[in-house]
Amino acid sequence: MPLFGKRSSNKTFVQVLRDTLEEGRNYSSVDPTKARVTIRKILRMIEDASKQEKQAIMENKEEVINILWEAGRTLYDLNDREKAFDFFEKIKELNPNDYKPWFEIGKTLLTLNIQIPYATVNLKKALELNPDNVETLVLLGDVYRIQKDLENAKKYYKEALKKDPGRADIAEKILTIDPNDVEVLKLLLNYYLKIDDKPKVAEVYAHLASVENNMEYIQKALELNPDNVNILKTKIRLLIENKNFQEAKVTLDRLIELVPSDSEIYILKELINNKSSENKLFEEIKPESNEVKESALFDELVGSENQVKGIENIMPDELIAKEKSQEEKGELPEIKEEKGELPEIKEE
Repeated sequence: MPLFGKRSSNKTFVQVLRDTLEEGRNYSSVDPTKARVTIRKILRMIEDASKQEKQAIMENKEEVINILWEAGRTLYDLNDREKAFDFFEKIKELNPNDYKPWFEIGKTLLTLNIQIPYATVNLKKALELNPDNVETLVLLGDVYRIQKDLENAKKYYKEALKKDPGRADIAEKILTIDPNDVEVLKLLLNYYLKIDDKPKVAEVYAHLASVENNMEYIQKALELNPDNVNILKTKIRLLIENKNFQEAKVTLDRLIELVPSDSEIYILKELINNKSSENKLFEEIKPESNEVKESALFDELVGSENQVKGIENIMPDELIAKEKSQEEKGELPEIKEEKGELPEIKEE
């Protein structure tokens, strides 16, 4: 016989399940143990259901699934976690081809930051059953981000954004992984332009300006928000990078007017001065002349007088004396080419 005795109709059985859930919830704050025992009865009632009661379950499946889900969440809050997931698994058993129980289990585990591998299994099954569900893709991105697998996290986020390009929250998640993803920045820009969120548009323009070194973007940002301190700082850094030190100083003066006590002002000022000095020094250095003096070239080819004298210093003394004696007597040795006699020189 069913746990609560004979019931007169299918509707009565489902109502008993609901009443049991409410009874357990009422005990939650005053007697958690009794609350757990009471709510656990719901699953036993479903598992021990008679043929007629099973028919009632199938006829009211959506309501029964909701009861199981609420019961499981209540048990989880009461720290009866193992039993809570028995309820969740029963939901999948009742409707294995419905992505929602798989999704909800994965979502719950992820929200509570527990059993992340099992959350991944459930979310992947949910995605298999419903490949177009954007939220499942986002949660899978969250799972991989928690596990520090940023490549897969970005992959799922991008797939989600592709299916729903208007989701700024997904774009922001991608930018936490890769702040310089130009494609995503431009999608985000289009979204903020569409909803006419001028401060956000200016912020994205400034970010794009920094990534692409594009002064046009920074001007658009300042047109929308001329006194934005962060945008002015970005402009100064871009001007320094482009060696426009004069305008960088003018922009810095404006920044000083707005936030005179900002410590970053002194860093930017020092950066302007240093880079400006380096650039000036570089321009003053001229390349050395490539002209070679004739005398230097001659010395290099034949050697200077001192070099010739230096040769004498390394010759043996006897050889030097012999050469000087022959020179005085006019008996210099005959000079010949190795490859033939020197040509005879005729006097005119």
